[in-house]
Amino acid sequence: MELRSQEVRTLAPENDPLKMGMGWKVEDLSKPQIMVESTFGDSHPGSAHLDQFVKEAVQAVNDNGGKAARYFATDMCDGIAQGHDGINYSLPHRDAIVNLVEAQANASVYDGGVFIASCDKSVPAMLMSIGRLKDMSAIVVTGGVMEAHTLPKEYVVNDPACAINELLTLEQIGKFDAWEKTGVIPNSQLDYYKHNACPSCGACSFMGTASTMQIMAEALGLMLPGTALMPATAPELKQAAYDAGKQLMEVAKTSPVPFLLSIIIRNKSVLIPNGSTVLNGGDRISLILDMNHMGTVMRRIGIQTKPIKSVMIIGGDTMGYYLARKLTEAHIKVKIIEQDRSRCIELSDLLPRATIINGIPTDERLLLEEGISSTDAVCALLKSDVENIMIAVFASKRSPAKVITRINKATFGGVINELPIGSVITPKSLTAESIIRYVRTMRRPNMDSNIEYVYRLAGGMVEAVSFTIKSGCRLTEAPIRSLPIHKGILISAIIRNNSVIIPSGQDHILPGDEVIIVTTRCGISDISDILKQ
Repeated sequence: MELRSQEVRTLAPENDPLKMGMGWKVEDLSKPQIMVESTFGDSHPGSAHLDQFVKEAVQAVNDNGGKAARYFATDMCDGIAQGHDGINYSLPHRDAIVNLVEAQANASVYDGGVFIASCDKSVPAMLMSIGRLKDMSAIVVTGGVMEAHTLPKEYVVNDPACAINELLTLEQIGKFDAWEKTGVIPNSQLDYYKHNACPSCGACSFMGTASTMQIMAEALGLMLPGTALMPATAPELKQAAYDAGKQLMEVAKTSPVPFLLSIIIRNKSVLIPNGSTVLNGGDRISLILDMNHMGTVMRRIGIQTKPIKSVMIIGGDTMGYYLARKLTEAHIKVKIIEQDRSRCIELSDLLPRATIINGIPTDERLLLEEGISSTDAVCALLKSDVENIMIAVFASKRSPAKVITRINKATFGGVINELPIGSVITPKSLTAESIIRYVRTMRRPNMDSNIEYVYRLAGGMVEAVSFTIKSGCRLTEAPIRSLPIHKGILISAIIRNNSVIIPSGQDHILPGDEVIIVTTRCGISDISDILKQ
C-alpha cells in the first residue's frame, strides 16, 4: 500500500461502507484521498465567500485522479468581536481551529490537504495545523483581499494619517467614529463610511495580520507563487484555487517515501554506502524500506512488480510441504506436483487448501497443462539437482514467473550462477545458517543488547543483524550522526512501538528499540561492537 488512506482501509473495514454512504463510488475508494479544509461560514467577509474556492479545489482534485472531501472550521472576526467580551475569544479560537483541523485530518487520514483561509486568525491557524500534520502534503489557498471603496469628493478628508485619502478601508472606521463623537463630522457621514468600508468579501484591505500572514504563507512555499494579496473579486483567484488542487495531486502522487540504500554489489565486491557514495551502472543494490511502500519505490526507480498470487511447487517432500503450508496460510494459491502417489494422498490431508497433482515433474506437457506458463512463481524442489535445473530452465523460457531452484550440491557455483534458473537455495547452507543464527541469538546477560535475528546476504559477505537495545547502552547517548561507528557498518532501521523508522543522522536510539544493522564485519555479537573504542 502506497498511500496512508489505503493503509487505513485495510485496518478499518468500516471505512469503505461509511464513505460510500456519502455517495462515494467504489472506484473512489482506491484514489488518493484529499482533504479540502476551509474556514467558510457566514462569520465575516473574509470567510463568507470561501465556498467558491472550495468548489474549485474539489473539482481540481477529482479531475486529476483523486477524491476530495470537504471539511469546515469557521473562524470568528476580531472586528465583529470588538467592544464586548467576544474579543476575549480571539486567540483561543485560533487554537481551537488548529485542534479541530488536526482532529479532522487524523481521525480519517488523508493523503494531502488544501487549506483555504483569508484572515488574521484563520491563515496562521491553517499554517499551525499543517505544522502538526507533518506526514500530510499541504497547500494553502487564500480568499484574497476585499476591495477598497473610492470616496466621492464630498466625503474625502485631507487627513495626513491616511496614505490615500480618497480610498476608504475598514482601518479608518475607528478614527471616523471618534470624529463623529467629537463633532468633527456629522452622523450621516459616519454612516456613509460604515456602510461602504467593506464593499466586497475578502480579508481587510490594509497591511494587518491577515495580509502579512498571506505573504508569509507564500514565502514559506505553501501557496502558489503570486497568489497572496490577490483581490477577492479577481477571476484569477478561482483559477488559483483550481491550480492549487491540481498541484496538490501531483505532490500526493509523488510524495517522498523513506528508504535506505544498504548494500551495493559492484564487481563481485560489497560496499556499505555512506553519504558520499555514487551509484554506477551495473551496480546491484539492496534497499531498506517499509513493505507498505515497496510498490511505490519500485515504480519510481523503474522496476515493475507483481504480487505473488499463485505458486507451483515441483516436489512434495518436507521442504515442499513446509513452503506450501506457509503460502496457503498467506492465502496464496498453491499447486504441488509430486510423483509419489502415496505422498500425494498424504499431502492432500495435510494441505486441504492446496492442489496436489500426481505426475512426473519433468513431463513438459504436464507442466504446461497445469499452468506453469501462467503461475506467478515456480519452485523446483526435487532431490535431483539435474531435474531441478531442467525444470527451472524450462520455466524461465515458457513463463514470466519468479523461479526458485533447489541445488543440493553447492559445486560448480560459478556455472550455476550463469544459468537462467532464478534464485538458488541450498538446503545445507540453510541448515548451517539456522545453526549459526541459533548460536548467535543466545541470550548473554552482560551484553548491551540481545541479538534477535541474523541473516547472511550477498553470498555470505554481508550480515543483517537485529538487536534489542538495553538501558545504559552507549548508542543511546547521542544522535546517530555523532556515534563513532566503524567503517563497513550501517544502522539501517529502528523498530519502535511496532513502527519502522528509516534512520537519519538526527535520530536517537532508545532503550527497548530493535535496531537492525547491515555490516561486512561478520561475527558481531553485541551492538556496542559497532562503535570505536
